[in-house]
Amino acid sequence: MSAAHRSISTIAVLAALGLGACGGDSDSERLQKQGEALQKEGEELRKKAERTGEDIKKGKVSPEEAAKELERDAEEIEKGAKDVSRDALDDAKEKAPPGAKDQIEDAQKQLEQAPR
Repeated sequence: MSAAHRSISTIAVLAALGLGACGGDSDSERLQKQGEALQKEGEELRKKAERTGEDIKKGKVSPEEAAKELERDAEEIEKGAKDVSRDALDDAKEKAPPGAKDQIEDAQKQLEQAPR
């Protein structure tokens, strides 16, 4: 698993934690929609990587060029995922009971320390 894929996976887990702790208000619904959009973007990137692999085999693009483009796309998704995760965790922290707030703060620290 690549470092970018691990980072995105970690962020997705953190976002799910934050979204799961949220209630049914409009912020939660907005965050849920943003999370779904990020999942779709991740799936589209996976499909693009498959197509790119075929293009490399056919000589249409160099492996280096393909890697740079896919990395740029992954970084954009990662940035969006971190933003949504931060918002979700902040929202969850506001609504969480005292004991859970410590866990959310730990998740926020992990998010900030997640490798790129």
